[in-house]
Amino acid sequence: MEYLSHPKKHLLEHLGNVANGCVKIINTQNLNLTLITKQQLKDLSYIISIFHDFGKYNKDFQKKIRGRKDYNLEKSYHSKISSLICYLVLKGYCEKNKIPIKTKNIIKTIIFFFSIFLYTIS
Repeated sequence: MEYLSHPKKHLLEHLGNVANGCVKIINTQNLNLTLITKQQLKDLSYIISIFHDFGKYNKDFQKKIRGRKDYNLEKSYHSKISSLICYLVLKGYCEKNKIPIKTKNIIKTIIFFFSIFLYTIS
């Protein structure tokens, strides 16, 4: 099956474009970071970007995006599962790399990066 993120847009391509776009934005910034390195920030933003639409890999979302009527509306929602998977991967990355970020700050980071990226592409 060919997975879509948006009508006529491949999901894998979309996730890669968003991830690479976020890293590119960070590369252009002169940042004065104290809690994490610039590379860690790029890694975190890449993780967030790759997993932000991960929940679209489900049959009901794929039916919905293609305009079919035989999908379950509740099962077609992708944001909750995307957020949960993203959070778990971020948490693991932070623990593995000994990044001193508490749970609430991870959530703030997710919101911050999505806000920046969505603002830059709109």
